[in-house]
Amino acid sequence: MKIHLTRFLSSFFFLAFIFSCGNEPVRNELPPNLPGPISINTQTPAEPERVQLRPERELNGRYIGTIRLSGGQLSTNAQGQLIEILVSATALANVKQFEMVLHVEPNDSFDLSGSNFVPTQPFISPPNSIETTADGLWRTGGASISGEVNGDASLGTLKLTTGAAFDKINNATLHLEFFSIGPSSSDRDDYYEKDLEVGMTISAE
Repeated sequence: MKIHLTRFLSSFFFLAFIFSCGNEPVRNELPPNLPGPISINTQTPAEPERVQLRPERELNGRYIGTIRLSGGQLSTNAQGQLIEILVSATALANVKQFEMVLHVEPNDSFDLSGSNFVPTQPFISPPNSIETTADGLWRTGGASISGEVNGDASLGTLKLTTGAAFDKINNATLHLEFFSIGPSSSDRDDYYEKDLEVGMTISAE
């Protein structure tokens, strides 16, 4: 399974790359090319076992303590409704950029043409803030060009518009498949689905 960056996202992470000068590429688990195409299957089983998803996970990494997904109203009964999910973190250290890869089941649960990721300042994202990949995954992220972020902070908000699937399902599940965070593109800690087990269920009323 390969995730391909769009031109906008490539430009965005290239901009963030300027912060990497002088840093050695040290990562939690080093994929072949990041930023750029990565292969999740080389790090996780092709058919992973079902796990009990949780909204929060302690990572205790060099640049982050805990990653958390939270939201207000997480139920809906119709297509075209707005669901907001806050992405936050604790114990950030010297963070200037982060990246997320998400998976939704069923894959038509949300209409990405009406959805976006709004990063919390000082983080910024490209105009097309959520990239849809050929594998049905989503890729998004943020970078700070004004300085490091430390301590507990919000990373941003996923503003998702419910799609056609909500006419025929009981619930949709949002999985965090991959998460990467650090001070530069060459110095980030990478966490895969097997490290995370993070997700949320959005119920159909």
